[in-house]
Amino acid sequence: MAQQLRWWVIPGALIVLLRVVTLDSGPAPVRATGPAPRVTPELRDLPDLVTARDASGSRTRPLALSATAAKALVVDLQGHEGQRGQMTIWRHLDTGREATPWLTLRPKVRGDGTIPIAGLLPGCYDIEVVFGEGAAAERLLANAAEAPGVVEFVAASPLR
Repeated sequence: MAQQLRWWVIPGALIVLLRVVTLDSGPAPVRATGPAPRVTPELRDLPDLVTARDASGSRTRPLALSATAAKALVVDLQGHEGQRGQMTIWRHLDTGREATPWLTLRPKVRGDGTIPIAGLLPGCYDIEVVFGEGAAAERLLANAAEAPGVVEFVAASPLR
């Protein structure tokens, strides 16, 4: 009798494997609680909830986009519309800036002269933006900028 049932092991294992593969391994849906976030006119067309994928690409999780965007750090770079610059952001502590940058990115300035950065933790940050390279590079600094909020820059000494 055991010899007759042995051939069922492989098809049975395939059925179990197929069911495991087809299971939804994503997180349970998140239900919003409390009052809806206040959406400003420029954020009117943003969806309330989107799915964000982590850097490895293997996990997704819900993200409250409109609430996050409403609390963005807005970098004001009037006169640099359409340009791409090298931006470095450090956390600003009571003793000064941290030695290691918090973020390093190369964003493009939007047509309205701003770069909104959503999802940055509230606090103080030192921000440096460099447009161009070499002797013609323009370096802008903002020290102890409050997030969320609007950042205004001062021209820094030329790069060497």
